[in-house]
Amino acid sequence: MPMRSQRWSTQFALAAAVLIAGAAPSGSAGAQVLAARGVGVAAAAGAVYLSAASDHAPDPLGHAVLSVVVSMSFVGAAVVALRRPPFVRFGILLAAVGFSSLLGSLHDANGAVVYTIGVLTANLVFAVLVHALLAFPHGLLRTRPNRLMVAVAYVDVLAIQALSVVFDPLTRWKSDHPRNVALIDSHPSLATALAEVEAAVAIVLALSVAWVLYRRTRLKSPVARRQLMPVFLGGKIALLAFAVGLVAAPLSSQAAVVGIVDRVDINETLSDSSIPSNGQ
Repeated sequence: MPMRSQRWSTQFALAAAVLIAGAAPSGSAGAQVLAARGVGVAAAAGAVYLSAASDHAPDPLGHAVLSVVVSMSFVGAAVVALRRPPFVRFGILLAAVGFSSLLGSLHDANGAVVYTIGVLTANLVFAVLVHALLAFPHGLLRTRPNRLMVAVAYVDVLAIQALSVVFDPLTRWKSDHPRNVALIDSHPSLATALAEVEAAVAIVLALSVAWVLYRRTRLKSPVARRQLMPVFLGGKIALLAFAVGLVAAPLSSQAAVVGIVDRVDINETLSDSSIPSNGQ
């Protein structure tokens, strides 16, 4: 890896540590907070290294910056939630959103196996975000429709995605990327059709979750609505941005991340205001 890449990859890894640094907590929640911090720093450092060392990433520096900002904004919010007993479960989900967002960095890997894992899991963050928003604020899915939507989200981004990948030679991605080791038989048109089905399901889910969140805010008191509005509004826009990325994914590797830039500020707003001060 060139010396310049080594230098900025180290700087971004350190920046990730600073983003979630703080005084060491005590008590039972302390271990969870320290674990979130440690895993967050390690995962961000690994993601930055993959981007820095990549032989085929179109913009390794930009991807590394986005990976750290998006992931650590959620992990930082998770650290806050883990300190407050009513929101520990939600904090774990926020951390999961942050960590799963780093799976996209596996696309930059030079090894075929790691690269393929990245292709298979790149959209998992969408389902985890759906799960977190529907479980807000206490981390529990209290209704059958919510549980059904979360289950559909995971099936969409894991099962349908995997089915698409096993028929996808990834020839539309104009870069010198590693081969797809999960390829069973090359059927680009079938793979594209499955990717479009995945995107359509994601769009329907994003709109459905937005409707659920809208109805939930209407049932709250005016004070609670003002408190919950930033996280709900940010969550709705973030979900739609992820869905747009899924729609664009069949077009090209660069189009597949079209939603990332739009998500950065949204995710910061979402994570900064995700924990109610009074537990409502």
